[in-house]
Amino acid sequence: MFDLSSHHAELFMAHLISGVIPGVAVATRIRVKMKTKQDIRADDMFILLTLLFYYGAIATVLQGKFLGWQMTGVY
Repeated sequence: MFDLSSHHAELFMAHLISGVIPGVAVATRIRVKMKTKQDIRADDMFILLTLLFYYGAIATVLQGKFLGWQMTGVY
């Protein structure tokens, strides 16, 4: 996969799984709020914003691993 070593492939899968699980949880929370006709409030917006920042951090780490950038402080 993308000419990665087995260690990097495992890291990719770990990042992918750790990104999917909270995404599903937040999507479920928002869907339940909409289905029960509750308002989406500030706490929900902060959860969404935090999730977007988390996805940005994951994307930055994976891009660094794919392109071979020296990100020694990450791992």
